Amino acid sequence: MASLCGDKVTHTHLRLRMIPLGIFAVALSVSANQLDPQFNQIGCGKLESTGRVYKGEPISRKRIPWIVQLKTQYKSGYRSYCSGSIITRNVILTASHCLTHKGAFPEKVFVFPNNTANLHGIAVTADKMQLHRRFVKNAELVYDVALLKLSQDIRFTTIMKPVCLPTSDIDVDGETLQVAGWGVTESGHSSEVLRHGRVKGMDDDECDIWLLQLKNPVTQRLMKPGPVICVKGLSAVTCKGDSGGPLTLENDHGRSTQVGIHSYGTHCSFKHPTIFTRVAFHMQWIKEQLGQPRKWRRLESDPGLHAIAPAKRT
Repeated sequence: MASLCGDKVTHTHLRLRMIPLGIFAVALSVSANQLDPQFNQIGCGKLESTGRVYKGEPISRKRIPWIVQLKTQYKSGYRSYCSGSIITRNVILTASHCLTHKGAFPEKVFVFPNNTANLHGIAVTADKMQLHRRFVKNAELVYDVALLKLSQDIRFTTIMKPVCLPTSDIDVDGETLQVAGWGVTESGHSSEVLRHGRVKGMDDDECDIWLLQLKNPVTQRLMKPGPVICVKGLSAVTCKGDSGGPLTLENDHGRSTQVGIHSYGTHCSFKHPTIFTRVAFHMQWIKEQLGQPRKWRRLESDPGLHAIAPAKRT
């Protein structure tokens, strides 16, 4: 399989340092280590009135209050950086390829809830994770979905709240959809701030034709509705470092539903589609995993919260 966008980004200049916490603990409340299975809670997907800023420009944290940034550490010393989305008070939805590297699983995962600065601010560790077994076993792209459980509960605010999940399949053909992340920009470096843009959903047939061109075609690609969503950039394109992030559709009432998870892209250009895992295709799996927390894989977790800031560049 070709390299998945996102898990190959290296921040060679970044050295993290831990800062003692004080007021930071106000933002999150301590969990009793019980997984919260209640998605689509009241207020999910609802945005504050902040205006619309596109074309990959910096945005207010209130614009996408469900996005999180992930930093994974492996025993080998390898580190990777991805995105994810808040779906309950302590569960994050992301991509499976963000949580595995050369057959190994991360030793530790730091989660940054909706900080606009890249890998900066309050972080909480994840204490459990669950990857789709068919992705782990066969690296099947259509099963590029995973869940993380936080060691602390999130107290929902205007800048930290869950996105809605689909209750049925949503046709996104021709729809204008929203993406965001800290991925690589035109400069060739990861963005220092959260950026936001618009993409357009492609027709399933057009998506299938493009998928056939891959060296390892996506399995089950002819299923309708397809297990993946192809999009093309309108005002922005996703790139390395954006993996695991949400693809959302905003309705006429200003409520956003996550329809996709950023999974795969061979080029960071407007000419080539990007593939997202279709969330509706995996809703039954998500529900089942939320009801079976004892089956999740445990991660090394530090108690408390961490205020993390990049060290000065050298």
